[in-house]
Order: sequence, then structure tokens, then C-alpha cells
Amino acid sequence: MRSLLTLLIVGSILNMINQQDAIFAIAEISWANMLLTFVVPFLVSTFSGTAAALQCQQQRTNEHQYRCNNGAQLANEDMSSHIVTE
Repeated sequence: MRSLLTLLIVGSILNMINQQDAIFAIAEISWANMLLTFVVPFLVSTFSGTAAALQCQQQRTNEHQYRCNNGAQLANEDMSSHIVTE
């Protein structure tokens, strides 16, 4: 949804800048450029959002593994401290 909003806002602004001659009837509209001007912000937004989500997921996985591994290590240390040797 955020990517579509980016497509509409950024694409419209960039098209107004890039196609100003066509807007004022000085030149013809370049349909290929117009399409690319909308598609590129959409792709950048989608890619960056996906990359951020994957990075966040990876960090959560690493933190969970760290907590689990350290928890097991601490449990083993606690157990070994209670062993009585005679």
C-alpha cells in the first residue's frame, strides 16, 4: 500500500517536472518516460520496504538464537555450580 502511495505522489511530482513542456503544450507527451517515472519510485519503495522487513526479521531471529543459546549456557553453568564433589 505504501508503495502505491509513493507511486502516486512521487510519480506525479516527477512527471510534472519532467513533462512540463508537454503540460504547457510545447511538446508531445513521452508515454514511455511517463510510465517509467511512475514505475521507478514504486520499485524503489517496494525494494527498500522488503529489504528493511527482511533485515528486521533476521535481527529478530539472531536475537532469539542468542537468547536461547545464552540461556542454555547459563542453565548449564548453574547446574554445574550445584554439583557437590566429595
